[in-house]
Amino acid sequence: MPKSKLHNQVRLALIELDEALQDLIDAGYDHVGHSDGICQAVRYAVSDPRSDRLVRDLIARWPNASRDRNFPVPSMRKGISPATAFIMARDSGRMWDQTTAYGRVRRELLQWLIKELA
Repeated sequence: MPKSKLHNQVRLALIELDEALQDLIDAGYDHVGHSDGICQAVRYAVSDPRSDRLVRDLIARWPNASRDRNFPVPSMRKGISPATAFIMARDSGRMWDQTTAYGRVRRELLQWLIKELA
């Protein structure tokens, strides 16, 4: 069954985010100062309000998702909630830092979403 226009728009937005992150990593940045989460990045790129629900529903199926639907990336640090981990990463500018377990698992989710929408 062919994917909907919305699926394609969301997938392209996720691919663009992943490529932008990879370009920064390839340029030698030890961390990527991008502070948007996946849902926010899709909201910026796709004007259809249904995109948020599509992404959240997909994330709920991700095998490594935390139990917090609003903060699905697990903190990777004992005693730190997913929400606190998100805020700490965002505020430090290290949301996508590939030198941290949190940054790597966030990127893993991004790439998983791209594959799910293929």
